[in-house]
Amino acid sequence: RNQRIRLRVGSAHFETTMGSLTTVPSRLPELLEQLNNNDEEMVLDGNQEAFRVILNFLRDGEIDLPDERDDRSEEWIHSIIEEAERLELTSLIDFIHEKREAPTGNETEVELRRGDKVTWRNINL
Repeated sequence: RNQRIRLRVGSAHFETTMGSLTTVPSRLPELLEQLNNNDEEMVLDGNQEAFRVILNFLRDGEIDLPDERDDRSEEWIHSIIEEAERLELTSLIDFIHEKREAPTGNETEVELRRGDKVTWRNINL
């Protein structure tokens, strides 16, 4: 789990641990097994900007979403959802939809623990 992994997605280089990549169920471990582990850096096909957000989600269990909905923010969110769908990262997709549907001014609490399922709690009950 502490094994360091070097990835290149597009022209961006990332370094993380296998533990970070496997905090929630996704297709990432399967994709990494298919790559040549003999190389110093593994090349993963995908959107580098979206992958940066995905990696932060895997590390922190959440991401900051723009408050305003304009064309640029919607395009950014769409690119993250597309990449998350490709990686079968349903917890991130659910997180985004839940945050976007939350009433304005009310936060939705999200708890993620390594190895646990995603649990949604509505604090406005």
